[in-house]
Amino acid sequence: MSAKSTLASAASARAKTCVMATPVAVEVVTKRLLTYCQERHWAGADPYDALNSDLLARFGVLDTTLVRLFLTQLLKRLPWDLRPVLRIPPAQNPKSHALFLQSLLRLSKLGVDFDEGSIRQLVDELLRMRAPNRSAWCWGYSFPWQSRNQLIAKGEPNLVCTVFVANALLDARNSLPDLDLLTPAVGAARYIADELFRSDAGRSYFAYPLPTSSAAVHNANLLAAHLLVRVSRATRGIDLEGPAIRAAQYSISQS
Repeated sequence: MSAKSTLASAASARAKTCVMATPVAVEVVTKRLLTYCQERHWAGADPYDALNSDLLARFGVLDTTLVRLFLTQLLKRLPWDLRPVLRIPPAQNPKSHALFLQSLLRLSKLGVDFDEGSIRQLVDELLRMRAPNRSAWCWGYSFPWQSRNQLIAKGEPNLVCTVFVANALLDARNSLPDLDLLTPAVGAARYIADELFRSDAGRSYFAYPLPTSSAAVHNANLLAAHLLVRVSRATRGIDLEGPAIRAAQYSISQS
């Protein structure tokens, strides 16, 4: 047998061993990660949470757009975590909660044994974390953030965060049939259709990230279009597919 064949056989055997060990290893690691997150109440850092710094805010460092942009990118890219020094606390982020929820739901379908209470806890917290002082179902990030043109306040609802939460609630419906999770998902879709849909100058799209914005960002546009179609088909009585299809056609036309 040639050296090349020997190496190939060894690689194949190693790959088979890894495949056989993967399900158990994944379950062990996943449960450890779940425990870690639960012990920290699903709170943590975000790459863009620099403006949550109590220390920088107290000394007026965050008063200008360029400084806010610079510090956000600096904290994101530094190899050291300066959050404890800058007094940036761990925070619960609705988008992160939505991703946690979707992960648990998918892992449970793969046979990974989870306490249903973990899923219920995430759902309850997502419903609680909706944007305050709003009649619509919508969600925002757990930190203020600076775009090129404006400063978005902590908790201010935005398209991406709202879409991720609504999709996660729709995913949870079959696992928690005793809860009415369709209502908040429909409310989120209506918020996006009513507040963010734009049709002007031959363009139809969902504005990113806020109702006060007019930017057309294609990945966010398609995320919103997908949610509206999904809600329309889940309800079979609320037709939101019209603006969704028009928005999707606009993004496709620009590709």
